[in-house]
Amino acid sequence: MSQGSLAGSTNSQHITPTSSSPANLELAQWCVVKAHLVLLQQMECLCRKEEMLMSQQQDMAFGDYVHRLEEIMERRAWCVQSMRSQLQQYLKPIGPPTTSTTQIQPTI
Repeated sequence: MSQGSLAGSTNSQHITPTSSSPANLELAQWCVVKAHLVLLQQMECLCRKEEMLMSQQQDMAFGDYVHRLEEIMERRAWCVQSMRSQLQQYLKPIGPPTTSTTQIQPTI
């Protein structure tokens, strides 16, 4: 699966903004669930590519292995970022932003 085909397949999963009417909320829920399903399918495909790469890595140059692994990781990151960007319109802040300047220092 090329990155171009991956991008084409996810364009159909974009969620359209909705109003707060019950019918639109049901549609929004359906769209999010559908987009999540598409994401899982894409990740499953990428997992199969990684498994294949792992099985072939002993027979390839290390540089080729690293390059192919990086391509897969870029596709994974693109899929996750695409899904997260679609969720943004439905995420509401949980509380007021904190303005505290106190930082917690880890104990050693």
